[in-house]
Amino acid sequence: MTALARTHEPGIARVRVLAPGLFTTIQDGGRPHHRHLGVPLGGALDVLSFRAANRLVGNGEDVAVIEVTGAGPKLLFEAPAAVALCGADFLAYVDGEPLPVQRPVWLGGGAILEIRQVRRGFRGYLAIRGGFLAEEALGSRSALPRYGVGKVLAAGDELAYQSGAATPPSGFRAIAPRAAVAPFQVGEWLDQIEDEIVILRVVRGEQADWFDEGARRAFFDRTWRVAPRSDRMGLRLHGEPLRAPTRQLASEPVVPGSVQVPPDGLPIVLMRECQTTGGYPKFATVISADLDKLAHLRPGSSVRFVEVSFEEAFRLRRVHDRLARVWLRCVAERAQQAWGSEGGD
Repeated sequence: MTALARTHEPGIARVRVLAPGLFTTIQDGGRPHHRHLGVPLGGALDVLSFRAANRLVGNGEDVAVIEVTGAGPKLLFEAPAAVALCGADFLAYVDGEPLPVQRPVWLGGGAILEIRQVRRGFRGYLAIRGGFLAEEALGSRSALPRYGVGKVLAAGDELAYQSGAATPPSGFRAIAPRAAVAPFQVGEWLDQIEDEIVILRVVRGEQADWFDEGARRAFFDRTWRVAPRSDRMGLRLHGEPLRAPTRQLASEPVVPGSVQVPPDGLPIVLMRECQTTGGYPKFATVISADLDKLAHLRPGSSVRFVEVSFEEAFRLRRVHDRLARVWLRCVAERAQQAWGSEGGD
């Protein structure tokens, strides 16, 4: 059973995992201040959707949520709760009734939330007011199962949360006897969840000049497919292999977005849960403005790369951050209005 935190305090309730889904974990903003110790950043892979889900329930942006991958869990809520599901387009149901996503949701005690298969994208984020109270390690509740921190949720696990109001806000629309939704949705974050071929913009990597002209041209000309062995640590790509350099590289720092090319010539795009050092040549680095796209690439997804200059990457980062701040502020304001008339316990 997953560790619980502060379960005996007044107002603390539990959500029971009836079915775990494909790969379901607790995630927050990760551990950005421990990479120098060899600890991966980790945390939510789609940061904007993670933050939006938190804002929709009145949380700060980095509060612990449930990250859902591909097919989600079935959860029983012991007490009322304020929740929101953002990110990929999942089919979701409360007590068997369809649940609209990307908006604030009130659940009554005893409600069963089922997140089924994904229709578009790959990862979603279920936020709850006050956050899921899993135990902290190095200042974060994020699970890093491969390192023995936290776990993938399993049937029978229980998570603690702060119980919510006994009745929904007056402006919410009932969709089931124990569920009501706000009269608005935030929509998807711009174009981060793409159909068909996903375009990833990259800057030149530290060892790009180790590759011959044919390999450099092929990397950008080819359409790559995400391999089934991909995970939160990295996306392995299938396609015609590149001619990998024969030079040896001593291990050196890598970052989320680094595109490594191992001896088999098939690129690996590192994710936010990647290691802190690596010994494969780095052909390119996905720009920070496109990192959230990586969260929604599933096995079989098609990918192409486009090179941009470092100057353009910085410009795109500034534009992305500015638009994100405005969008999240609007989400928070709409949510505050929606929950403002919330009923008492």
